[in-house]
Order: sequence, then C-alpha cells, then structure tokens
Amino acid sequence: MANQSKFATVEQDSPSRPPILTAGDVTPAVMRSFEMACFGYFEHKDITEDKQVRKILAGMQDTRIQDWISVDRDHFLGLSFANFMTEFHAGYLPEDWEAITHIELLAMTQGDATFWDFAIHVQAKNSLLRDTDSHLPEDKLRHRIESGMSQKLALRCRLDKTTAIKDFKQWLNESKRVDDLVRAERADFEALTKTTRDSYRRNNTFAELSRRANTTSASAPATSAFSASRISLPKLTQTERTLLFDNEGCLKCCRVFVNHQSTACTNGFPDASTYKPLTQDLVDLFKKRAKKGVASVMTANNDTNASTQPIAVVMGTSANPVAYMPANASNVVEGDSLDSDSSVVSPSPIAHITQQNLSPTLKASVDDIAPLTVPHLFWQCSTSGPVNCPPVTISALIDHGAHVVLISDDLATSLDLKRRQLHKQLPVEMAIPGSGAKHVVQLTEWVKLSLYDVSNLWSSKTVRAVIAPSLCAPVILGLPFLSHNNIVIDHAARTAIDKTTGFDLLNPPPVPTPKARKPRLKEFFLQLKEDRALMLAELKLVCHEHYLINRRHFEDVRPPEPVAAMRQRIEQLTAIEQLNRLSDVVKTKYSDVFEAIPHLNELPSDVYCRIKLKDATKTITSRSYATPRKYKEAWSTLI
Repeated sequence: MANQSKFATVEQDSPSRPPILTAGDVTPAVMRSFEMACFGYFEHKDITEDKQVRKILAGMQDTRIQDWISVDRDHFLGLSFANFMTEFHAGYLPEDWEAITHIELLAMTQGDATFWDFAIHVQAKNSLLRDTDSHLPEDKLRHRIESGMSQKLALRCRLDKTTAIKDFKQWLNESKRVDDLVRAERADFEALTKTTRDSYRRNNTFAELSRRANTTSASAPATSAFSASRISLPKLTQTERTLLFDNEGCLKCCRVFVNHQSTACTNGFPDASTYKPLTQDLVDLFKKRAKKGVASVMTANNDTNASTQPIAVVMGTSANPVAYMPANASNVVEGDSLDSDSSVVSPSPIAHITQQNLSPTLKASVDDIAPLTVPHLFWQCSTSGPVNCPPVTISALIDHGAHVVLISDDLATSLDLKRRQLHKQLPVEMAIPGSGAKHVVQLTEWVKLSLYDVSNLWSSKTVRAVIAPSLCAPVILGLPFLSHNNIVIDHAARTAIDKTTGFDLLNPPPVPTPKARKPRLKEFFLQLKEDRALMLAELKLVCHEHYLINRRHFEDVRPPEPVAAMRQRIEQLTAIEQLNRLSDVVKTKYSDVFEAIPHLNELPSDVYCRIKLKDATKTITSRSYATPRKYKEAWSTLI
C-alpha cells in the first residue's frame, strides 16, 4: 500500500538491502533514520566509500528528490556519503529546523511514560542536533532530563541520593531503578485498592443509587409528554458536596444534620422545581434551628433493696443520649463462696468497675454461675495508610454497647485522614472520676474510616469515627459500624458474622492457595536442561563413590602373551590372502561386469534416459513457515 502520510518514511526489508526513502516531506527525524539505515547497510555489505552514494540514490522515491539528483548527478556521485548528507540537509530541511528541534527538546517532559523511555526519547531528540551548535553536551543533557522527570520520581531520587552520582550512565541506571521501584509500589497499591473496591461492589450490588428514574421501552410512548416537561436536577457542585460532607449531610435528599447516608436514604430526591442550591448561609440557618441534645442518666429508685448496675461511661449526642454500661451478670458475681468487699477489676482497659449495691445472693450451683471475666472481641483488620504507603494492620475492639465509633488520635494522625468538625461537640464523662471531681472530655473531630480483612476477603462500608484522645484501643467499633454492615454477634460462639455474605470477622476462612501457573514451553525446556545437568552431576558423584569403594576389588589382568598374538596375526594375514584370490577368480569369471570403464568418446551415442540436473548458478530462495507464537521461544532454544 502506498504511503498515505504527507511525511516520508524509511523502509528496509533487511540489512543486506539498501534503505528506501518513500515519497513525502522529510523531517529531521526521518533524515536521521535514513542516515542510520544507510550506515547499517554499508557495514553489512562492506561497501567502500566511493560507492556508498551510488548504492543509495536509487532508494529515494520522491520525485522532487529524484529531480534534484538528476540535475547534477555526476557531482553527487563524486561526493562522500557525509558530504552528500550535508547537502541533503541543506536542500530539504527548513532553515530553522535546528531552532525548532531545540525548542522541542527543551519542552519534553516524562508524563505517564517510564523514566527510561523518556530518557531515550530525549537522547534521540538530542542526537538529531549532532554536529550543530544546539547539541547538548552530557552535563546539560542530564540537567534537561532531570528537569523533565515527574515530581514524585525527582523527590524519590533526592531522598535516595541519586543526584550525587557523577557518571551519566550510572545515574541513568540508578534513576531507572528508582522509577521501577516507585511504579511497582504504585501498582501494588492500585491492585489492593481495586481488589477492595471490587469486593465492596460484589457485596453491595445495589448500594449505589441512581439519580435517574428507571423507564422501559414499552412505557416510553405513554410517558413521552411527561418526560419532555420533567425538570432534571442539576448535578451537585463541589461546594455543595463539601458542605454536605462537613455537616453530616445526605447526597441523595441533600439535607444536612441527618443520621443516615445516601445508601439508606428513604426521603428520595428533592423536587427539581423547588430545589435551591445549598449554601453556607442555609447551613448556618439550619444550625441555629437544630435542637441541642442533652445527655441524661436516669436516677436509681430510692428502694435500698433494688439492684443498680455500675455505669462505666456516659456519652450523648444530639439525637440519642445513651449510658454505656457493662452487663452486671457477666462482670460482677456474688455467691455463697464469692462474697467480698474488695473491688473487682475487669481486664478491659475501658473502665474500672467497683462493686456497689450488689444483687441478692444467687441461688444456683457453681456450674451455673457465669465467669467473672470474658475476653474482649478484637478483630484483626487492615486499613489504607497514606499515599504510596502499605496498609496498616490494627486490632479493633468490637463493642456493641457503644453508640459511636471511636478512633485514637495517634492512629488518625498516622493514617493522614482528613479531619472534619462536628456540628456540635460530643461530651464524654468518666463514670469513676478521680479525686471526687467529674472529668468531661469534649470530642470535636471525626474522620471517615473503612476497614477490611487482612486476607482481603471482606471489606466494610465507610463509617464515621469520632477522634478520641488516649483511647484504650486503636479503634472501637460500636453500633454504627455493626448495624451499617449487618454484623450479628454471637457472644457464646464468639462470632461476628455479616448477614449479607456470611463472612465471620473473628474466624475468617483460610486464604485459598493460588493455583500454580503452568510453565511455558521455554521455561519447561530450561528447567529440563537444569535437571539434566543436576542428574549428570549426581551420576558422576555416585559413580565416583562406587569407584572409591570397589577399586580394591578389581580382578588382576593377565599380561599379554607374544606367541598367541603372533599366531592371531598370522591367521588374519592368511584370511586376507584367501579373500584376494577369491576376488581375482570372481573378476575373471565376470569380466564383462568388472572391465574398465571406457572413455567418454567411446560411449554409445544411443540415449535411453536423461537426468536433468538443477542449475548450479540459481540462487536458493528461503521460505518461512507459520508457527504459533507460544512455540517461538522454544524453537529458538532448540534450533
């Protein structure tokens, strides 16, 4: 097919054939490619300098170049190849090609390409300016490559002290190693993110809501008039999204200060005809109208016989004040043989519970009495760390009695999570204050938190975690996490199972072993070659051991006997003489067969058959045969 581009190209079937410059405009890159192809052809065919120009003139197919050559053909044939290329440059390259190429060289950046490809492109572009004033020497070329590399790679090279290397090629190789390392870390992080996202989508197929109504083709004609008059909701702007995220809003109903998210919203989309964009003034107005939540604790009955339970922590929000307290039956036990006036210390680091107003003596056997303490439910999970950092594994405390999800201040800082302000501070009061004075801590910030199993078999939905200082565990997973992810806890079996997928957080299944990859044919032959070498080495070792063991048990060889050897030789000579005599008898008997071959001129002229020989001057044409690509490496190894 003819070249459809307006620019010329260089074609060459093999190094043994002269290169062809197709018709079209000649660029500096094409000129350089044609020159390098000519050099390769000259070296392969070992062409002398006085014949080099003559050999490549026929390969220039552009009519303009052919006319230019035909005007002064004898002059060009007398030039050397270097002088011919100089006149070729002057005749068919723009006058300012050097300045344009220099500007393109200075504007090159790495972008999404690898560092090695970018460095090769810069060096190739610089090679076009060879033997010109704009050609960059090695030190300036290094500065050009450093200024064009990506910011992440430049920062990593400075941290790894790569810039201190003086040798240019060594610096290129070291920078390539750093770039490969950065790309490998990025690929691992993206693979982990994709796996987590795919797992979340498989477990929550209908979690993402659509902003459009579902219609069918059958009802389309009947509702065409309504669809034409229906006003579509405008897309949320970045400002509106920020206001909704920072003020506990819902992306579906576009309301602020609500206790649900878009996945569980039952209000529906707002009316497009009366919809007003969300602004900071509207948010401030809603804040003033919002009711203030009060955290309350019910007073105990004045009856001294009534039993009361110790309160560990009192937490309250604007919607649901709750008193967090441990179950008395599983933490404090009183019996006939267990009465004590001393304090009972729980192994949990959350609260220190003191025995007060205990219930009456339990009338039960010792076997029916609950244990004094039960280990907490800790979930070994992982969460994403900062950018370009591996995931962080933590032990999260599962507490179905907590009405809020808490995260320690140190963990939120190490994960570099975005902190958001609560629209109202969350007070936390210790149940057992020190020195008789109440100690209230105001929690003011929250972050978004998403956890997943260390084996990447299950991932949670995103929840809001309130930042708490000096927390006993890195994360406390309360009721919002358990209800939002449909977690059912069985305290006796010590399980926490997701109702949707059946995954047990506390007892995860073993990670399936990946199926071994079938080796390629080339790898099989290489492994076979290595096994053969090992087999030969082992065989030599075993044979040498047998030799060392049995070398003292060899039989003695008798010395040679001269008389017997002479007799054997005489018998051989006698047999040869008899055969020669028999040969003479046969030749004499069949003399017509064994007579000498006559001269060519004495041969008969009658031809009974003719054997046509191949032309000895004819060139043998090679032919290639198709073969599957997967056997290409194996054939190259075998042949």
